[in-house]
Parts: sequence; C-alpha cells; structure tokens
Amino acid sequence: MGRTITTQDDQPKPRGEPDSPTANGVTTTLPSQRLADRVLALIAALRPQQWIKNLALFVGILFSQRLFVPLSFERTALAFAAFCMASSSIYLLNDLLDLENDRQHPVKCKRPLASGRLATSWAIGAMGVLVLASGGLTLSIFRIPIGQSSDTFAHYTLQELSETDIRCFLESWCPAVEMALSPEDVATTRETRAKYEMADLMNAIQTVPGVRRLAATPLLLRILAQLHRAGVPLPQRRVALYNQVVETLTQTWRPSQGQ
Repeated sequence: MGRTITTQDDQPKPRGEPDSPTANGVTTTLPSQRLADRVLALIAALRPQQWIKNLALFVGILFSQRLFVPLSFERTALAFAAFCMASSSIYLLNDLLDLENDRQHPVKCKRPLASGRLATSWAIGAMGVLVLASGGLTLSIFRIPIGQSSDTFAHYTLQELSETDIRCFLESWCPAVEMALSPEDVATTRETRAKYEMADLMNAIQTVPGVRRLAATPLLLRILAQLHRAGVPLPQRRVALYNQVVETLTQTWRPSQGQ
C-alpha cells in the first residue's frame, strides 16, 4: 500500500479540496497553489461584499452637489477606504473569537478560518495591517484642506455699516420714532429731541469701542437706538452691553410686536 505525504501546515485540511496527484500515488501541494488558496481565503474572510454599505458616505457630498469637487471626493474616498479596512478587521476578529463554535456549526464551518483554508496567523497579521492602514487613512483625511465653497453654495457676509451709514440711519430713524411716539407734540420740539438723541447716540458710538462694534450691524444698531431712546444708559463694557441687548431681544422685542 502506497503512503500519502502532504506538505500542509498544522491547519486541518480544507473540506472538499482535491488532492494534487503525483507519481506513485504520492499527494503534494505546490507552494504557489497553496499561497494562492490562502490569498483567496483571506479575501473571502474580509467580506468585501459588505463594503457596499460604506457607500453611504458619499450621500452627503452627492446631495450637497460636491461629488465632483476634487477635494471633497478625495476626502470621502479615503474615508470609504478606511471604513472598509476597519470593518474587515472586525470581521476577522469575530471569526477568531468564534472559531471553535464556527467549526461545530453546519453552515459557519465553511468559513475560511473554521474550515482551515486560512491559517490563524494570517488572520491575525492581516487584522493588524488593516487596523494600521485604517488609522493611517483616517489621519490623512485631516491633512487634506477643506475646499472653497462652489458658486452654487457661495457664502455671503453682511458688510458692516460705516459711520456715515450709521449717521444716515439715525437721521431717518430718530425723527420717525419721535413722530410715532409723540404725534401730539410740536414739530420743532420733535425735531430738537430727535437731533439730541442722534447726537448723543453718535457720541457713544464714536467713543465706546463696544458700542461702535455693535452699531455696525443694522439690527443691533436699531436695538441700541431703542435702548438709548428709552433712557437706558449704554454700558462701557462690551459684556454688559451684549447682556443688555440680549435682555431687550428676549424680554421686550417679542412682546412689543404682540407675540
């Protein structure tokens, strides 16, 4: 009776794998064939069919119309690759932890590790490489500069009011307020009061940096004018000034509009 010699390592022989016949009934496995089988088994253990789930990362740049913006696409593609490597490393870890149970399972016993087609040393090595590669790709994402907004989503900033703009606003706003609040007063009295309000407020804007910064915004300029018209002294400190503006918005702005 002829003897059978195999050159497999300590892993169990894969089920259903045919032997390579040689002369005199001796069975051998070529190193190149064994390496190819291990590589195919490793690819199967990585579950590449599950990577399609990570395509959800492209939804954001798709709906923001930045899919064909080079920097945005590059960042998303690197994130996709990092997610794929990280998920595959988790699959290998789960297979290693459940190896004994999978060998007893009627279906899971056909998995690469459970069937012996993939050595545990290969799985551990591949898992380490995947973790390092995923971490490296994640770090490389932050090295890519964030691209400028496209024309479709341009950013706009309100230009700050100049001192001339502020003066023109007050010249129109102060008389209008006097007319609305004191329609029964004499016109000259209203004009005098409006000029005083405008001059006093302009003096605060020119001398207090915090007031000047707030007055550069149209909405806040109107609030400052209301505070000054109500006789509320404008604080010298910016923090107190902001608090006064917030208090006006939250406590008096909405009630004054009947809401």
